[in-house]
Amino acid sequence: MQKNDALTPFFREFQETSYYFSNSFEGFMNYFIRTPRRGGGQVQDQDVSSFHGNRHRYNCGATCFSAFFLARDVNTKLLKVEQAFPRCYPR
Repeated sequence: MQKNDALTPFFREFQETSYYFSNSFEGFMNYFIRTPRRGGGQVQDQDVSSFHGNRHRYNCGATCFSAFFLARDVNTKLLKVEQAFPRCYPR
């Protein structure tokens, strides 16, 4: 195959143009890939903070609920002891 010097500038320009188009295409693809990832990261951060807040509320509720029933149970047992020994606890 012979080298044709007249076509060299054409192919050089074609190569530069295709390089420009490939860079533009990659830039658009990166934009369309990064945007959902960035949004996904924000949603993930919100989910994590929501999870920690809900976990904290659940733990506080469970603790208060348990303490209430534990105190009620202790009070009931003390009343039974008081009723069992009326002479020791005069009114």
